[in-house]
Amino acid sequence: MMKPGRNSKREISSRNLKAINREEFKSDITRALQTSDMQADTLNAILRETLDNHAPLVTRAVRSCRNAPWFNTQVKEAKRERRAAERKWNKTGLHVHREMLISARNRFNSVVCSVKRQHYLSKLSSAGSC
Repeated sequence: MMKPGRNSKREISSRNLKAINREEFKSDITRALQTSDMQADTLNAILRETLDNHAPLVTRAVRSCRNAPWFNTQVKEAKRERRAAERKWNKTGLHVHREMLISARNRFNSVVCSVKRQHYLSKLSSAGSC
C-alpha cells in the first residue's frame, strides 16, 4: 500500500526560451509597442502574447518523490559539492578538476554510507528495545 504523499503528481509550467528567435521576438515586440499606448497592463499583455507566440507555455505532470529517510543536510551538502565539482570539470575538462570531482565523489559516497549506517543502526536499536 502506498503512503499518502508518496509519488504524488503535480503540474509544472515552463517555456522553452532557448528556442526563441531573438530577432523575430524583438521585431514583434517593437511592432506591437509602436501601435499601442505605453500603459503597464497593455505592455504586459503584449509581452505575454508575443512570448506565447514564440515560446508557448507547456504544462506537464511530474511525480514528486520523497527523499530517503536517511537523507539529511550532511548528505545534501556533500551532494551539492559533488555536483559543483562535476560542473567545473565539465566546463573546463582539466585533469585537476577531474581529480577534484573524484575526491568529491568519494567524500559523498563516504558520507552516504556513514549516514545510512547510523540511520539503520538507530532503527534496529529502537526496534530491539520494543
